[in-house]
Amino acid sequence: MSPYQKKQKDKRRKNLFRKWHRRMGFTAAFFLINLAITGILLNHSDDLKLHEKYIESDWIVDLYGITPPDSAKCVDIHISKNNLCQLGEKIYLDEQQLVGSSSNLIGLVELDDLLYLATSQGLYIYTQEFELVEKIDDDSGLPTPIDSMSLLDYFVNEENIPKLVITSQKKAWQLDQNEMQWKTTAIGAITPVEFNFLKDEKLTKLQNIYLDNQITYLKFIQDLHSGRVFSVSGKLVTDLAGIIIIVLVFSGFYAWQRRKNKTS
Repeated sequence: MSPYQKKQKDKRRKNLFRKWHRRMGFTAAFFLINLAITGILLNHSDDLKLHEKYIESDWIVDLYGITPPDSAKCVDIHISKNNLCQLGEKIYLDEQQLVGSSSNLIGLVELDDLLYLATSQGLYIYTQEFELVEKIDDDSGLPTPIDSMSLLDYFVNEENIPKLVITSQKKAWQLDQNEMQWKTTAIGAITPVEFNFLKDEKLTKLQNIYLDNQITYLKFIQDLHSGRVFSVSGKLVTDLAGIIIIVLVFSGFYAWQRRKNKTS
């Protein structure tokens, strides 16, 4: 091969190298911009309260493949006209989310101007306006899982004093409100709370509220940053972009080093 042919071959190789280097650079730029923007947002997530804000876009929810549960069970609140319903893992007071992540709803009773909401793994104490007073779980000595809950009448000096009683682990437990401790009591089985189920428009409305409170901006931005928002394919594309960026760095350094050796 003549010197001219070698020179032309080397020139074509360099042009091809620059062409692909440029293409990879443009491709990587989109991912670098995404990483930069999402990285800045994540760095200020607490200030922006991204964990408290939810995305209500239907197509984004569809990306995650989230579908609402088919049914919602509810318990009537006799002291007010509100409905207490559980849809999936969330409990709602009418259309307002009351408990964000819970186990199975057991029931609600009123005692001494307080409301006791029981799930299978916890007991929530509220005021009459549904302001949370305290949450009790197994770490606080609550027997779990709770199977049923009710108010039972106890007569002391001819005075009727209702007591909160739950059943758990095939035993009945009574709440000592003074010491906030649970003590076994010798009673038979208590009647579980009866539930009704939402239908038609009311169910659809609650399902829409459920979907609108599934994905926080923080989760979405984290998934954009990592590529998880597009499931497995998104992670593979992000991995590929990372490899391209690594190749660009080393190839750029290699080209600079060769140019430097030639000029020296």
